[in-house]
Amino acid sequence: MFEDMTENLITDEFTVQSIVPVGGDPHKYKAKPSDARNVQQADLVLVNGLTFEGWITELIENSGTKAKIVTNHRRNRCHRKFTI
Repeated sequence: MFEDMTENLITDEFTVQSIVPVGGDPHKYKAKPSDARNVQQADLVLVNGLTFEGWITELIENSGTKAKIVTNHRRNRCHRKFTI
């Protein structure tokens, strides 16, 4: 879902890549070394922030990325704040 949303927001100058494949369960996904490489090379990492990807923080830290990390924080049912 994030991948599709992001592709609709940005220009063709950027490449969007999702770590969890379409139809995959982010709760059960096991990150691979190639995921760490992709995160390390990223300019921007979007994180759902609703604990779907419990493994993402460790992946980001272990990747050594210098990317901006944008996390969707749930404040309440009607409002979400994005932080950079």
